[in-house]
Amino acid sequence: MNYLLGVDVGTSSTKSVLLAESGEVVAIGQKAYDFDTPHPGWAEQDPEVWWDAAKDTIQQVLHISQVNPKHIRGIGFSGQMHGPVFLDRAGNSLRPAIIWADQRSAQECQKIYEIVGKEGLYRTVCNPVDSGFMAATLLWIKTHEPETYKQIQTLLLPKDYVKYRLTEALVTDPSDAGGTSLYDVRNLRWSTEMTEWLALSEEMFPEVKNAIDVVGTVSPKAARETGLAAGTPVVNGGNDQTMGALASGAVKEGPVMLVIGTGGTLFTTVDSVVVDQELRMHTYPHCVPNKWHLLGAILAGGFCFKWFRNVLSPTQPYSYEEMTQEAAKIAPGAEGAIFLPYLAGERTPHMDSFARGVMFGVTVRHTRAHLIRAIMEGVVFAMRDCLEIFKQLQVIPEKIFASGGGSLNPTWRQIQADILGLPLITIQTPEKSATGAAMIAGIGTSIFSSFDEACQRSVSLGEEICPIAEHTTRYEGYYQFYRSLYPKLQESFVEVFQLTSR
Repeated sequence: MNYLLGVDVGTSSTKSVLLAESGEVVAIGQKAYDFDTPHPGWAEQDPEVWWDAAKDTIQQVLHISQVNPKHIRGIGFSGQMHGPVFLDRAGNSLRPAIIWADQRSAQECQKIYEIVGKEGLYRTVCNPVDSGFMAATLLWIKTHEPETYKQIQTLLLPKDYVKYRLTEALVTDPSDAGGTSLYDVRNLRWSTEMTEWLALSEEMFPEVKNAIDVVGTVSPKAARETGLAAGTPVVNGGNDQTMGALASGAVKEGPVMLVIGTGGTLFTTVDSVVVDQELRMHTYPHCVPNKWHLLGAILAGGFCFKWFRNVLSPTQPYSYEEMTQEAAKIAPGAEGAIFLPYLAGERTPHMDSFARGVMFGVTVRHTRAHLIRAIMEGVVFAMRDCLEIFKQLQVIPEKIFASGGGSLNPTWRQIQADILGLPLITIQTPEKSATGAAMIAGIGTSIFSSFDEACQRSVSLGEEICPIAEHTTRYEGYYQFYRSLYPKLQESFVEVFQLTSR
């Protein structure tokens, strides 16, 4: 039996999945960690934490499965997007990686818009710039840590750093490069115009190869550290969204993939480059050659749920199941309590690092259960914002493939179907991004003959949840009111930021 290994370098954990060529997941390893916040709004991770977690989880799956490492025919990678790892000439990390959740570079974002403008971004990289993206982070490093900037030899994305430690290859793929706001996603190359406008050295950027390309093999040193067989082929892989889409079967036009995890994303495949001229969402290359994907992203999805749980019960356990059981007793609309889930700023559609969370319309009638329900609905209203932009771009979804923590609970699943107004199908494929990474390894090493064969063997679909017409109608009014709140509060968000920054 042949096996494939997928490694997903996430924000809160690294996961490894061992996949049999039959498509069955035979072992899963996971190691959790946190990110550091040395200052308010900062988010950093030591790349060594990722490598240690990758080694640990690979050893876990080898131990659990008792598979001979020589029977692993390929290894693929998935990972969190946007945040650069800074390597010196010796290949050592110069400082902690500044990850996607970091908000320190708001001024640098403004500077980029002043230099390049929306039209320039639309024409060159097809995407907005936000805090936590490589473009803005590099400018921040150049201004605030010039000595570090001078020593940078190579920039990598998180998954690519772990891949580098495994193979010594300095390479990324189009889907991850697209998330830097420095990559021309139409022509699949680093944007010379952007690097010239921002006075950045293009020599820092790694070579870009296709997601399905074999980019190296496990080095003898890495084999000793992980337990893998030296010489095992390593396939490039892609960002966690494309790998999750692959493991969900969302590799063709039509379905939309909804993931509510720490943040939240809405993903759909397109056969040609579709770009929002207002730059409210992202257009990135897919892991499937000659395809792209549209991505709407919110910064706080399930994180809102976790935050509120910790507020309610900082010392004693209060389970998510208990919370959702309470919310299930409340009618749609939470009796007028409306939650804006902007706890960490917001991306789609506002691209506003100053945005803040709001619980609006609370009265003495509202209970804890109402507020829990309002948070669940507010997160899905934010995802509806993304869906509306898809429709404006003439990308009309047929159904929703749902995954992430938000798909595990029946109450939240029904809220999603009702607010989005589409049938929702749960994806039962375990650990989708890591499984997708294993699938891409199988495609790249010809264990699977095609993307279709990989999906047929590996993707597992669950139940279909249909929207309840009465709920959908009720939610429409609440959603329109939800949409009206941000424009009224936008200036207030900046004012409160200035107050707290004094």
